[in-house]
Amino acid sequence: MPTQFTEDLYEKEVTFEEFVLKCARAMTELSLIRDQLPDAPIPEEFQPSDYHLKKLEKARQRLAEIQSWDDEQAEQEAEKAYQEAVRRRNEIIARNTQIRQRYERMLAQVQAWIPPTPDHEKLKQFMIDQLKISIKSDCSYVPNKPRRVSGAEFKQQQMTEVWNNIKYNEKEYEKEVKSVQESNNWLRVLRKSLHLPLSI
Repeated sequence: MPTQFTEDLYEKEVTFEEFVLKCARAMTELSLIRDQLPDAPIPEEFQPSDYHLKKLEKARQRLAEIQSWDDEQAEQEAEKAYQEAVRRRNEIIARNTQIRQRYERMLAQVQAWIPPTPDHEKLKQFMIDQLKISIKSDCSYVPNKPRRVSGAEFKQQQMTEVWNNIKYNEKEYEKEVKSVQESNNWLRVLRKSLHLPLSI
């Protein structure tokens, strides 16, 4: 059975260059196109994604917004965030309670079930195990009780969070640019070694 890289060769004659370029898709340097169709053309060069640039722009806008808060607005924002955290926590607790009740009702039914043969005992135990695992993993998380903070403290927390976000996205964008440059260099050298034009 051919692999996705040998299937063309299995069906027909292919050139060495075609085979090399198809296999090159599996290399880390071409990971940017790994999820594309195997016959999609390899671009002449890759461009970095603007994902982190967009995140940076949003973070900088958020930082400017936070810095513009006066004391009164900072207090209002802190109270709004506190109320939202309380609401979310209560929502999670209610949802977990409903899920736990459904799991426990099913668990009671499974435990009361009498398997038709001894061979079906494993099925019963498997179902019990699955429900117990799910009860433990899906129903036990409860966020910490929110704490009210002053407007000044909240403003400082928000600014720290945004600065960390900015640093993270700057670093990730730099890494992506470097990775794209390395992929482009790798591809350029490969094409040159095959005596192919830059774009194929």
